[in-house]
Amino acid sequence: MKAVLLVAVLLGCGGKHFGGDADADADMPCEDGTRLGGAATGLVLCTGSEDVYRVGAAQCDASVGSCTVGVGTCSSDGDCGAAEVCVDVVDACTCVTPCIADADCADDELCLCEAAGLNAFSRCLPAGCRSGEDCPGGECALSRDLCFEAESFECRRPTDECAANGDCPAGLYCGHDPAAFGWYCEDRGSC
Repeated sequence: MKAVLLVAVLLGCGGKHFGGDADADADMPCEDGTRLGGAATGLVLCTGSEDVYRVGAAQCDASVGSCTVGVGTCSSDGDCGAAEVCVDVVDACTCVTPCIADADCADDELCLCEAAGLNAFSRCLPAGCRSGEDCPGGECALSRDLCFEAESFECRRPTDECAANGDCPAGLYCGHDPAAFGWYCEDRGSC
């Protein structure tokens, strides 16, 4: 009887245990997951692999930083269009259109919250998935460029060469290649 109960509990949890509240942890893609910027960002960081997964819709903070570097195409929000703000993007002031929720983005994009600590402002990113529910393997992961800047959210598949940075040889990282429709170990190059 105890063995049957244990099997039932493990099957109900998918064999994973994340600690804490079972309902809150049900969408964790890894055992060492940490919600980035709180649950409102819809993002989880798997600390062992440094991979970021999209587990739910975003509801970002409406506040946006300002630009103080003094160079670029704007010096204040007044220099930008109606829905734009002036922010520091790679050491230059630039007018951008921030998002607060996924609904602010195009159908093939989603909102990446600034509170997650992955970018200077909340912005729309291309998205091949919105959460793990959209993916055959159940994982909607953040793809980053060679400088670790957020590029897009894409499904991980069983046929991918890698599922996490730790699957790649030293000096390579696991990145999404849109031309090949999959995740491959790629050379970081120089940033």
